[in-house]
Amino acid sequence: MRTTIIFLVLFVFATSAQRFIKITEGAIVNDGGDSRSVNWVDHDRDGDLDLFVSNGKNGGQNNFFYKNNGDGTFTKIDSLAINLDNSPSVGASFGDFDNDGFPDLFVSTWYNKKNFLYKNNGDGTFTQLSSSSVMADFTYSETGTWGDYNKDGFLDLFVTNSAGNTRNLLYTNIGDGSFTKQPQTGFLTDQYFSRNADFIEYNGDYLPDLFVVNESGQNENLYTNLGTGLFNRVIHPTLLNNGGSSISSNYEDIDNDGDMDFFISNAEGGRNWMFLNDGQNNFTKVSEPFNTDVANSFSSSFGDIDNDGDLDLFVSNAFNSTGTPMTNYLYINQGNGSFVRDTISLASQTGWTYGAAFADYNKDGWLDLFTANCFGANQNNSLYRNSGGSNNWLIIDLEGKRSNHDAIGSIVKVKVTENGIPDG
Repeated sequence: MRTTIIFLVLFVFATSAQRFIKITEGAIVNDGGDSRSVNWVDHDRDGDLDLFVSNGKNGGQNNFFYKNNGDGTFTKIDSLAINLDNSPSVGASFGDFDNDGFPDLFVSTWYNKKNFLYKNNGDGTFTQLSSSSVMADFTYSETGTWGDYNKDGFLDLFVTNSAGNTRNLLYTNIGDGSFTKQPQTGFLTDQYFSRNADFIEYNGDYLPDLFVVNESGQNENLYTNLGTGLFNRVIHPTLLNNGGSSISSNYEDIDNDGDMDFFISNAEGGRNWMFLNDGQNNFTKVSEPFNTDVANSFSSSFGDIDNDGDLDLFVSNAFNSTGTPMTNYLYINQGNGSFVRDTISLASQTGWTYGAAFADYNKDGWLDLFTANCFGANQNNSLYRNSGGSNNWLIIDLEGKRSNHDAIGSIVKVKVTENGIPDG
């Protein structure tokens, strides 16, 4: 999968609130399941985004895969290897680990099961790599993230675990289609209840660092890449000293000041956290509305839903203390580092929503939304089409040449004209 980014290049202020239209027809919104994660990907490189949904966590359900027909509709495909594992699939992550131009797939499982690695054959099918070291361990894995931590041009894989011996796993890509599991020394000896991880660029040396969120009252972990194949744990008084029940994280430039900020979602009736970066890796926790909205949040997705040049935020919620489905949250970026919770778009949409992701599935330049739901292990998932507006956009499709093919780790900077005034 090549990295595709949508940027606004000319701002025109919107005159009305953003609207999402809920899609009600098609298998994509009428397949009940115990759905956990949402993964948009152009698996066949035909130019439009297909959809993979993982189902877990107790097992007994196959995953869902929907091929984009290019006309705003999808066809469900049941015969792919990635649909047939019948295991407690929790997270999933696409990455072109063999640099052949087609996105491969890692699926994490729970309940002391083996994870799955699938090679994309380039013809619309996948092959399970059962002999890979990635599939050798029995784990309680939550998520996997791809990144070229040793800068050799091939994507490596980091996997979080939340139970069992709780140690996380790092697999180094050898470059011939195989992986070597790194010994559990150094930072891999840390035992936390880890739910999510991201390779990020934290300290300006352009080496992929690791940010890991942990649940059960544990602090988050940030590991800086030393460039030698080793990572060093960072001590940070604000960012890494909160002790919540963190489930997922996002690393984005929320206030358009050129540095990366953090959003961390928390479960168990806590509060979510947003941290703004001052450019020197000093972080300030944003208060409202995040300190007032009670959350049982399992995922978040940033996207500029109104094409006004700043990133808005969708946060998925599962259930409250009585098991009642909670309302999901949509926050509109005000352009000054603050957010206002939207009370019109998606305000009445509830469910045990675990996964969510924005994507422009119909290629009209406006970000749409899909949510993975799991109430009763048979709740339908949801697709919302963005009704659009008058603002403009730019699509950039990155392809690595000397780096990994997906161009993961790239930094793109765009200068724009706003109301006739060029960006300095």
